[in-house]
Amino acid sequence: MKLYSVYSLFLALVICVCSAPLIYAGSLYGKVIEVSAGDTITVFNLNRPVRVRLMGIDAPEKNQSFGDVAKQHLTDLVYDKFVSVEYSGLSPDGSLVGRVLLKDIDVGAQMIRDGVAWYDPDYKSRLTETELELYVQLHPGSLSRTRLAVGSFLSVRSSKLHRVERAGRLENLPARVC
Repeated sequence: MKLYSVYSLFLALVICVCSAPLIYAGSLYGKVIEVSAGDTITVFNLNRPVRVRLMGIDAPEKNQSFGDVAKQHLTDLVYDKFVSVEYSGLSPDGSLVGRVLLKDIDVGAQMIRDGVAWYDPDYKSRLTETELELYVQLHPGSLSRTRLAVGSFLSVRSSKLHRVERAGRLENLPARVC
């Protein structure tokens, strides 16, 4: 009987631990007051700024090639707008790590879709199966680090039009901006 109780307790513990990465720790809602990089924003919530790292994506840093393009694209998408954040932990720099939603649209997925960020497998355990499937499906169409270094990039020039600049040639594409 005692062995059965230990087994049941162990099984319950395993279920809790395995499902924990799929559960969000909390959520917040606020206005984006700063875009620090292509994957980091500051949200004003409850009269204080909260730094948020977009979960599931990575974008070029400010000092890397096209870091300014990724930052500008994220700025065009969310700056001075109200977003909700479903956060699940802290990043090494102390900011919240979470899924950012603008009008129920996943901003991280939009960044990948628009080609200014890529899926970051380091967040695989924090994403739900549906989110993971979406990010992985979008990833092949996004710009890889190699393509960013070579010089292909996508940036938003206006809210109605995307322009792709490749070897000095501009092409008009339908807008996919939130």
